[in-house]
Amino acid sequence: MHRPELVIRQMRRDELDVLVEWAAEEGWNPGLSDAELFWATEPEAFIAAELAGELIGGGSIVSYGGHYGYMGFFIIHPDYRGRGLGNKLWHERLRRLLARLDEPAVIGMDGVFDLQAYYARGGFEFAGRDLRFEVTSESFSTPEEIIELCEIPFSDIAAYDRAHFPAPRDDFLRRWQTTIAHGLGHFTAQGVDLRQPCERHEFAKQHDQQYKCHQSQKSERQLPEIRISH
Repeated sequence: MHRPELVIRQMRRDELDVLVEWAAEEGWNPGLSDAELFWATEPEAFIAAELAGELIGGGSIVSYGGHYGYMGFFIIHPDYRGRGLGNKLWHERLRRLLARLDEPAVIGMDGVFDLQAYYARGGFEFAGRDLRFEVTSESFSTPEEIIELCEIPFSDIAAYDRAHFPAPRDDFLRRWQTTIAHGLGHFTAQGVDLRQPCERHEFAKQHDQQYKCHQSQKSERQLPEIRISH
């Protein structure tokens, strides 16, 4: 019996919305503005996996001017897991991202804490752990220092980012500041507190991935980036 071939290609904009829904079902709680923000910044960064004409997964491979790469938003639909398809997609994404970067360049990645051995086989080293926490409430108090992102001078955001992120990305930051719907933020020497409306799903759990929604974060060690990228 002929097995359909896995096709890995550029993603279409409507397919990104499908992946956002899958992510919400996994409990990742993507921000309501995330898809539009990241697509507008670099649509060619999104890679789709297709089997027999059906979307089964995808992920992003962002190049920041060829100097720094980032792999994120990697997901395979539950019906297609355990068949090696995700492994093929992961390595193809890495290959394509390397082709977009200058040498030498560093690649960062969000990952699942328990899969460190898998990432190590791909050449990655553990840099630090982020913990996701979610607060569900009809209302919650907001400290005075937490203000609308649009009220924070862009120069402050850019200066903070340049001190912690390995490559310039002012175009992304400008979109980030103005795209997030009713986003709240606060920058300190210890990190950033970001609160924004997110996708909600009944199945929500703690993940060892980048934060997205109504939370404060402290890392176990000082990381070389502010975690607002994908």
